[in-house]
Formats: sequence, C-alpha cells, structure tokens
Amino acid sequence: MGVEELKKMFTYKDGKLIWNIDRSDKVKSGHIAGALTKNGYIKIFHNKKNYLAHRLIFLYHYGYIPKSIDHINGIRNDNRIENLRECTQQQNLFNKKPYGFSKYKGVYKCKNGFKSQIMYNSKLMYLGSYKTEKEAAIAYNKAALELHKDFAYLNTML
Repeated sequence: MGVEELKKMFTYKDGKLIWNIDRSDKVKSGHIAGALTKNGYIKIFHNKKNYLAHRLIFLYHYGYIPKSIDHINGIRNDNRIENLRECTQQQNLFNKKPYGFSKYKGVYKCKNGFKSQIMYNSKLMYLGSYKTEKEAAIAYNKAALELHKDFAYLNTML
C-alpha cells in the first residue's frame, strides 16, 4: 500500500488509524481500524492482506517503511508516532523486556548467587557474578547504557 492510498483510506489520530470509508455493515467511516493480535500488535486487514498498524503509521508519517520499527516504551499496541522509531533488528532486541527466571533483564541464577550477561553484536558477554539479583541487574544496566545507548532496556530496581 502506498502513502496516497493509505491517506485516502485512513486518518491518523493519537496512535490509531481511523477508517475514512465504510468497509462493511459493521465497520464504518470513523471507526478505529484493526484488531489486537495474541502477541500484542494491532493488525489491519485490507485488500486480502494483513498489515501491522505501526508499520502503516510509520509509512503515513515518513513515506517509507523501514526493515524494523521499535516501540520505544516496549508496548506493542502503543502506535503513537512519537513512540515509534526506525531501528536495526539488533537495536529492536536491545529494547526487549526481560523474560525467564528473573524479574531483571540479563540476570540469571547460578550456584553462588546471580550472574549478569548481555548480548552485543551476536555475542554473549559475561558481566560477572553477584551476591544479589539487584547487584547483577545494576551491572546489566551499566553495560546496556554503554553498549545499547538509546535502545537500552534498563531494569527498574524494585
């Protein structure tokens, strides 16, 4: 879909695309386009194709679709243009939230406490062993700021 067609079909408002045309008896002009997917993105069906809303919104504003788009705050359905930025696939992974054992990203349980590690340039970097989970998280944050810069996901200390 090109920018001209996109702007004929939709109006952008506060991170949402609003239909400019009636689509069916149920979907009318003025309705918010799209549906939430099970992985948290907004998907829009048009002309027998599915589109991710954040990619269409980026196109709407900048006239092109980059390879990867990052949701700055990590919320996949927050498609406000100020929350979207072009990135590399690696930068997009930098900004990913923690998963697994620890509530902190880059922190793992080991025999005598906790270890901290970080991925950079497809390499796993060991940051050290720590007595507490929080100390390991602080080590991760320091490395993330240095290596990932603006795309760093920082652990919030609880």
